[in-house]
Amino acid sequence: MRCVSFKQLVDWPDVQNPLVLEKLRVLDVGMRPSGGGWKRYPAAESAVPRTPEHPTHTAKRERE
Repeated sequence: MRCVSFKQLVDWPDVQNPLVLEKLRVLDVGMRPSGGGWKRYPAAESAVPRTPEHPTHTAKRERE
């Protein structure tokens, strides 16, 4: 387990792929994704090009 600050916790969704977040929102608490479980769940859409709309954590911190 890793502890993070509240700011890191609330910033996390901002740097994630919106398609992956949409897929995660349909799962209820404790549900396991069908079709291969967690190892295959977001893999197909996890790579997001890092643009101004989708910055990396480092790029976001540099702007702040």
